[in-house]
Amino acid sequence: MSTAVDAISDPMERGEWLSQSQRQLEAVWENDADDVFNELLES
Repeated sequence: MSTAVDAISDPMERGEWLSQSQRQLEAVWENDADDVFNELLES
């Protein structure tokens, strides 16, 4: 499956888009507010 990032031909620009995407995903997934859901799953 091809993504919009795959269409970027400049390696530096592509790398920057991937880096920004990674930071955004980490901000969403590494969220302390979600710990309450993990605790509910464990009980």
